[in-house]
Amino acid sequence: MPWGTLGGVEWGTLRLIEALDVERYQHVLLCRSDDDRVRGFFSDRGYETAVYDPVEPSFRRPGPYIASARRIARAVTRLRLDLVDAADILAACFAAAGVRLARLPLVCHVRCAYPELPWRDRRILGLVDRFAFVAEAVRDTFDVPRVQRRSDVVYDTVPIPATPPARGPLREAFGIAADRPVVGMVARLAAVKDYPTLVSAAKQVVAAVPDALFVIIGDNAGTQLAREHYARVVAWLKDAALEDRFLFTGYRADVASLWGDLDVVTLPSTSEGFPLVLMEAMAAGRPVVATRVGGVPELIEHGRTGLLHEMGDADALARDLTRLLRDRDLAAALGAAARDDVADRFTPAALRERTEAVYARLLR
Repeated sequence: MPWGTLGGVEWGTLRLIEALDVERYQHVLLCRSDDDRVRGFFSDRGYETAVYDPVEPSFRRPGPYIASARRIARAVTRLRLDLVDAADILAACFAAAGVRLARLPLVCHVRCAYPELPWRDRRILGLVDRFAFVAEAVRDTFDVPRVQRRSDVVYDTVPIPATPPARGPLREAFGIAADRPVVGMVARLAAVKDYPTLVSAAKQVVAAVPDALFVIIGDNAGTQLAREHYARVVAWLKDAALEDRFLFTGYRADVASLWGDLDVVTLPSTSEGFPLVLMEAMAAGRPVVATRVGGVPELIEHGRTGLLHEMGDADALARDLTRLLRDRDLAAALGAAARDDVADRFTPAALRERTEAVYARLLR
């Protein structure tokens, strides 16, 4: 059964594809024509790909969007798809009219919190047949009328390493001593990740744990926005006299092999859906400290599988990070409980069951 995905949330989409029954579903990945990276991500893994032109909807000048919708309708018809699954709401907005013209059912995955959407987007998303939310909290705040009637919650999944990751690659690459305490954050350079709170907390952590190092793994140069935000973060670090306590690795494709080099993983975001990066850290047995936002409390049980604090609370973040850096037994216990919890609750089988139930409802 052919199946199409439009969007750029590649890792979540890949895990979804891998979880589905390969005997029942065939996959065609429809990728934006202006993003060769995403198309290469899937084609390198052996999946059939095609492209579409991302044309933004406009009610004032609808001509380009209508023309794009007709091209998408012809494409999905030519590919003989039975259902289209948009990987995020941006993809759904690009594709909704074309999929409706082709008379195919459209599923939209919602991976981030959207408490406020423009009127235009709400109208376009009205064409979606079924929404699949990554967390209950994301569904509860989604700014589309009557969404509860046509939605499901489908939690993501991540691989569980057969053995806990060992120290090595990251510390060797950057000359970090094996016994130096490291706080890791895997995130792009963006305002939503709340670097001001992290910098403020880091100042307190370094005062309590003088040799602590903060390692930021994520893109800081791939876009103009990333470069601008990186420059702001560097300026904040200079003001706090913390330049030598932060290491920015840039984008890394080998994050799965780096978890063992991080003693504690943090994500002090102001908004999240259901962050895969935290789930991956937990699956690797890392203790995590994060803000109580979005679907994070559905992933982490405070005090058992990680530590949670309120958004923007630098003092609480510093206290939790310091506690885990000093108390290695507690950190190990939280990491072990986190790994067991992810392996028990967020399995590929659960993802497959929930997703196939959504598809079956639309295809019967």
